[in-house]
Amino acid sequence: MKKLLLILTLAALTLSLAACQGEGKRLFSFLPDELGKEESSTTEAPTTEETTTEATTIEIPTTEVPTEPMPDMPYEDQIALLAVNAQQWVKTDPTIPYSFAVTDLDRNGRLEIITSICMGTGIFSENDIWEVNETFDGVVQCKSDFDEYYSQSDLAFGDMRAFERGGDYYYIVTDYIRSGYAYNAEETRSLCLKNGAYSETLLAYRVTEVSLDYEETTTYYNADGEVISEEEYSMMPEMYFLDARPYTATLGWISFYENEIEVMDTLAWESVLTASWQSFGLTEAG
Repeated sequence: MKKLLLILTLAALTLSLAACQGEGKRLFSFLPDELGKEESSTTEAPTTEETTTEATTIEIPTTEVPTEPMPDMPYEDQIALLAVNAQQWVKTDPTIPYSFAVTDLDRNGRLEIITSICMGTGIFSENDIWEVNETFDGVVQCKSDFDEYYSQSDLAFGDMRAFERGGDYYYIVTDYIRSGYAYNAEETRSLCLKNGAYSETLLAYRVTEVSLDYEETTTYYNADGEVISEEEYSMMPEMYFLDARPYTATLGWISFYENEIEVMDTLAWESVLTASWQSFGLTEAG
């Protein structure tokens, strides 16, 4: 009886070892060739015509969320470069705070610093974008074709919708314009940074007017000046970028008054710029 139990135990162990060897071969089917060869040279399972099987193919699912670009210079070093060159891009105003945000809008692995201010009763905005240069030894101002009377978009307010099409990224921005109590308007635009230059494209706009008897009327238009519905106005970015991949962009804005900026040194800038960059991101919209 003991002899029979010993024989059965040895048979079970033999089957278990054979199964483990089979599993090991299937695991190597999706490892890099070098790793597979290295393993084969050290442990080779005996094969026969009866036991040879085809390797199992495993498909690894891909994600649609854009991965962080691999920078030629580590991001922390780029932050330090922006901080060292703060006097080049920083702006101040004696009564109104400037806002700053570290981004990578074009997803090229080189950081940008956006400076933004919104001023006056007309809600007039001015923005500058500076980018780490291609040689990673300084910063350069991104070009734009706006004239001095152009009211740029109001950027320093919350998250933004974004779209990727053909490798380019478009951020949905708005510009609010007010002319006294009786008139205000809002433009919906897309902002794109590409090859060291940024531009804004008008998608749609609305105009609100108040009559002498205090009756308020709002009319919505597409970029060609044709009247559209309120729903069409709100959905214009999705309609314009119908063939693009949608995202939500989060920017980490920091704001300082002039007297606060005056006492900032390089280490202080490096700290706040790091916090701003850590807040930046793109999340795929559902």
